[in-house]
Amino acid sequence: MRGYTHAVIIALLLCVLEAAPARAQERAETSPVESGSVAAFAGAAAAATPYTAPVLVAVPALSAGLSAPAASAAPLAAAAASPAAAMPASAVTVINPASLPDKARDYTGSEWSKLAASAPDEGARAVLRSMRGGANPRLTVKLADGESVSGSFLGLAGDKMAFSSGGRLLGVDMNTRDITEVLRHADAYFDGTGDLRPVDVVVHSRPAVVRDPFRDLAAYQGRYLEIDARDLDDLKWSAHTVAGRLVKADGREVVLEGPKGRATLSPEFHRIDAVREREAHYDSRNQVGTLAEINDRILSGTPVELTLPGKSVPASGRFRGVRSDRDGLYVLLEVPDSDGATTMRAYRNVVSVRTRGYKAGELMDGATPLYAAAAEPARP
Repeated sequence: MRGYTHAVIIALLLCVLEAAPARAQERAETSPVESGSVAAFAGAAAAATPYTAPVLVAVPALSAGLSAPAASAAPLAAAAASPAAAMPASAVTVINPASLPDKARDYTGSEWSKLAASAPDEGARAVLRSMRGGANPRLTVKLADGESVSGSFLGLAGDKMAFSSGGRLLGVDMNTRDITEVLRHADAYFDGTGDLRPVDVVVHSRPAVVRDPFRDLAAYQGRYLEIDARDLDDLKWSAHTVAGRLVKADGREVVLEGPKGRATLSPEFHRIDAVREREAHYDSRNQVGTLAEINDRILSGTPVELTLPGKSVPASGRFRGVRSDRDGLYVLLEVPDSDGATTMRAYRNVVSVRTRGYKAGELMDGATPLYAAAAEPARP
């Protein structure tokens, strides 16, 4: 079976990079790498967290054995002339293409799928899921410190996700948990017609990176949270979990409204050890007057099932919103492919949308980690 991707030569990469305009831009309209210049990727996934760099990658990625000084080597000449090239020490690194290997191996879709699943954060997983054999997806990745990288996602360079952006080769750290948004510029396939239409889809969104839960959780007001906490005057024996919809987080206290009533935590009396986000099950049948109302009921990225007229088997995928055009409303799903990547599919005349495994009045399985306190120092 032919591998997921194919090796390419450094000379071709350099041609692509030199041809691209060296300019900083809020949102690059970088063209995908020319046909046939498909990135090859790192080896089989490591199951452990934090992410372990695979054994090798192909051009235009770096070898996993590349030393740290080489990974942060002087930027390309075009980038050096641009003020935007002076990247701060962060999750983003300018990669020197001269250090790229000239040979690569191919990996199957199954191996790539496992690699994507093993990434330590949903932001990185969203980037990896966008890759498809034969094309380099165009993405915009935003980070908590205000940086952003826009361009063609090429694959992996050791522990970096490599992008061709504005004439430069940029790497975003696979281990970072600071990715707040991933915007994918894709083609949506309209079910029943076969039409393809370009769409911009936010495939990952986290309102804020939570470093101080008493303050930063304010961005999650109205969401259902589970918080593991302890009393400061009894850290050893007071561990407990409170759950409910967030009412307030103003730096002085965190207030949740849950099934057992209102719970209040304050930094004066409590230590928060971990925070997770949960989501309640939902079924739109007989609950909405128009499909557009579902955007306020189901979070983007939630696994859902669509009931379609005349079809006994529902369509399923990650909910990416209800949109409208001159032909009316349609539901956009991000649907998994057999090669481990995902495709955007659009559905009209939807009868109902419900969360996968629907159970009335219950929370969905699984939780999204939002915060974990730093490990306490070992006692002598």
